[in-house]
Amino acid sequence: MKTKQKTLPPLKAIRKHCLECVGDCREDVRRCTGTDCPLWPYRFGTNPNRKTMSAEEKAKRSRSLNRPRKPK
Repeated sequence: MKTKQKTLPPLKAIRKHCLECVGDCREDVRRCTGTDCPLWPYRFGTNPNRKTMSAEEKAKRSRSLNRPRKPK
């Protein structure tokens, strides 16, 4: 019987890699000095390039999502 491997989203996979790299210590991930590593900016499992939405933008998107859809 084959077991399915769970595929992680990229940011979670990066976080897991960073934890394994420093011996599964979350505090050591925070204090990581490997700034030459291409994954270093993503070590917390977040994208540092993603902009945060303002409350106005969140409300606008929420209204858009809650609007009834047109039938095909």
